[in-house]
Amino acid sequence: MSTVEMIFIGYGLVFTIMLFLSIKQWRWFHILMANLLLISTLLLTQITSYVFEFRSSEAKRYEELVVKRDGLQAEVTNILHSLDDTSARTGEESLISLRNQLERALEGRGKVWEGLALGDVQGVPTIVGTTATLTLPDDKHGIQAGSRMFLFGEREVVTQDAPVAPQNDPNAEPPGAPGGPPAVAPAEQTTIKVPAIYFGEYDVETVNGAAISLKCAFAPRVFNPALMVNGATVAMYETMPADSHFKFATRENDKYEQLAQSGMDNAAPLFGQMDAQHINGIFETAVVPLIQNQHTIPNANEILAKNQIRLGVLGNKLVEQFVADGGPLNGREVDPKNIWYKIQFTQNTTLSQKVNGDDAQAALTEAGVFQSGEAIVPMFYHSTPSTVDFNDGVTTITSGRKTDSIVFEEEDIAYIPAAEKIVQENRIVPVEVLVSGAEGVDPVARKILEYFVRPLHDYNHIFHSYEARLQTLAYSDDNARHDIVATTAARNDASVQIEYRKQEKKELELDLELHRRDEYEAELYSAALLAEVEKMTASLAELFERNQTLAQTLAERQAQLEEAINARTQDAENATGNSEE
Repeated sequence: MSTVEMIFIGYGLVFTIMLFLSIKQWRWFHILMANLLLISTLLLTQITSYVFEFRSSEAKRYEELVVKRDGLQAEVTNILHSLDDTSARTGEESLISLRNQLERALEGRGKVWEGLALGDVQGVPTIVGTTATLTLPDDKHGIQAGSRMFLFGEREVVTQDAPVAPQNDPNAEPPGAPGGPPAVAPAEQTTIKVPAIYFGEYDVETVNGAAISLKCAFAPRVFNPALMVNGATVAMYETMPADSHFKFATRENDKYEQLAQSGMDNAAPLFGQMDAQHINGIFETAVVPLIQNQHTIPNANEILAKNQIRLGVLGNKLVEQFVADGGPLNGREVDPKNIWYKIQFTQNTTLSQKVNGDDAQAALTEAGVFQSGEAIVPMFYHSTPSTVDFNDGVTTITSGRKTDSIVFEEEDIAYIPAAEKIVQENRIVPVEVLVSGAEGVDPVARKILEYFVRPLHDYNHIFHSYEARLQTLAYSDDNARHDIVATTAARNDASVQIEYRKQEKKELELDLELHRRDEYEAELYSAALLAEVEKMTASLAELFERNQTLAQTLAERQAQLEEAINARTQDAENATGNSEE
């Protein structure tokens, strides 16, 4: 029994007793009015109690709802901005940040249609010129005849969903306990189709409602035409998909924790943790069909077989680059263009760099010329921070203005490529100057860590440059084939000459053998002649010596005879003279 009911009963007993005692003095209508007053009082009191109780409960409920509303508003603020009253940051992704990420992910992506079945495929051996038809989900696609589309063949892959945490129920048993929910819901595997094989560029020839007809205008040479058949599902892109560092990364649970620890020598990846197994699965999905279609050069052609590109080995090297993307350098030998510095400024520094394009560039007019490193999309302009003012319940937001300079305060963290050039004190200097300084310039920052950042790929440019390279190689191949024909003819002529020279060689070898035999016989005859010459020389020497002796003897005898003759002549002359006298 409630207090109010007890008060009502006590009041009724007192009123009844007083009324009984007053019967003899009151008239009947006094008694009637008194009873009516009692009844009305009791009714009004009861109604008042009900009103009071209802007001109390509703006031309490109102206070609870106000608290809940404030909590929901804080939750909404947290969901929208990831902000709270204490740290101004939380580890959760905000709706605005996710929208910005989605906008960045979809920037330049264009429209995409997935799960389209090919029909009426008319393939040609050269691939280029192949025609096919596609039926889109509806006719509100906005595709016009003459448009260029990018086609990708889809393949089925098995994905594993992340484990689902159990819902918190205060009345339920603890997770993992008997009768309670499981500690972690088991992960589920699902099969999905993903674009994995590049079919090439296709021109839209006709548009008939939801049905469009396509004709191949360009296709990579590695494409396997056997994969493009009726019924095969494809994904059609309005623009070629762009490469990105973040597409292959798993984001950290608390990304702001890393920012809070930015001044420390941590080694957290730049773009998130790379899942090696996931990346390897992606490459296998794309590379395996290419390996199956790759032409194998026989080992008989040693030079070409040795220099042949192995797609499996190339894919493994690319996987290594993708897995290491954004991670610490750790002594890896890479191109300096693929090295990024994490630096911390040791003093307030202002850097000026032309990073924003102009209106002509943003509008992509004829006057606009794209400059390397300049943003031509207003969404990517660098600007000063926006300001928020609260005056008399009115919130005023002043957007930042576009600027080509940024101010770093002491202990601020920056990530910058090692090969980047910056403007400092009206000089273009390498970014290394910020850390090491230069002549007349003191360092303004310290290097915390070095990262490896893989180069991004412009796939459309790569495919077309490869095609141009193939055309050049085809021209070179034609020239080489012409040279091969000429060389073959020359080789045949040389073979004839070789056979002739071989026969000539045999004859000359025979002549050489005969010559050697004659030479041997000549040497024997020469030896005999030499012996005879020596013998005759000795004889001649002996004769010469005898002749010399005889000549001397003859001279002596001639001298004797001459003396005798002279003597006789003188005697005769003397005798004649005497007789004349």
